[in-house]
Amino acid sequence: RYDLDNSDEAPLNLTPDAPKDFHPLGLSLFQDDAGRETLMVINRRSQTPSRQKPNQIILYDWINGQLIQKRVVEGKGLIAPNDLVAIGHNRFYVTNDHGYEEGLLAAIEEYLPMPVGMVSYFDGEAFRSVADGFSFANGINQSPDGSKIYVTATVGQSLSIFERDRINGSLTLIKDIDLETGPDNITLDDQGNLWIAAHPQLLSFIGYVGDETKYTPSQIFKLLPGIGGQLIPQNVMVDAGDLISGASVAAAIGNRFLVGGPYEEQFLDCSL
Repeated sequence: RYDLDNSDEAPLNLTPDAPKDFHPLGLSLFQDDAGRETLMVINRRSQTPSRQKPNQIILYDWINGQLIQKRVVEGKGLIAPNDLVAIGHNRFYVTNDHGYEEGLLAAIEEYLPMPVGMVSYFDGEAFRSVADGFSFANGINQSPDGSKIYVTATVGQSLSIFERDRINGSLTLIKDIDLETGPDNITLDDQGNLWIAAHPQLLSFIGYVGDETKYTPSQIFKLLPGIGGQLIPQNVMVDAGDLISGASVAAAIGNRFLVGGPYEEQFLDCSL
């Protein structure tokens, strides 16, 4: 937990008793009209899909500034979970950046990215696939009214917009947008604009993942509504990697935005 009003204070670890195989990746907070809050966190226990270390979604109640674990979800819908968006206290959509769990095709996928990434929907009881064909499905979020779901494909360099069926959770593709960069996670600001962190040089990012002493560029942009329902990209930050390498997420709060990366031991607190 990071106190925006007291930025000089060190962030507080909310899971000090977590086991060694706790590797949090994506997360999403759901708040109902009564103020009850549930935080959902991906536990990516294996970098590549593995039946020996099944991935998990851990559900916490957020009560009086503390996380109280209430449920752990596992299943075939979590082949390689990357990010999720909560749409209820026990319901969520989750992206899977890989499509094969083990075997020859899984090994090939490591070296030859294929359009087999998918989005799974968990209805509180079971998973089912609701969208597929992504080249490394990554970030996911929903519109402020919950009618649309946004999904990024990093290798595919695209953003997909879906109409959501509020009853059964099904997704219907509205359109794909070519972003000409490798998009990662998606957040929304208080105006409903999409903020996306991206990797403008994917090969450089892959090299950085293998050797974190290297640098790789970071890009932050937001999508503004244009004429005819178009979304117009506007660069907010481009960094060669000196400030932060491989930025994966940007969260806007008023005239500030926070930037984080999966392999960094720091995050940035920036002002517009």
